[in-house]
Amino acid sequence: YRREVEPWNVSELLGFCRNLTSAIFSGGEPFLHPEFFDLMEGLAKSDYSKNIDVQITTNGTIFRRSLMEALS
Repeated sequence: YRREVEPWNVSELLGFCRNLTSAIFSGGEPFLHPEFFDLMEGLAKSDYSKNIDVQITTNGTIFRRSLMEALS
C-alpha cells in the first residue's frame, strides 16, 4: 500500500510564515515529503526565519549524515 502525498505550494506556505513563531513537523516521516526541503530552504532564506522555532519529529529510519548536512 502506498499513499499518494499531497503536493505543497511552497510559495503559498511561505506567505503564511510572516508571523509564525513555531513550526512542528511530525507524523509518519516528514523527510519523505517531496517538498519538505524546499520549504525548509525557503524558511532559511526568508527575512523572518530567525524568529521561527522549528521542531521535527522523525522515526529516524532515513536519518543519514547527508540528511544532517542538508539540515545544517
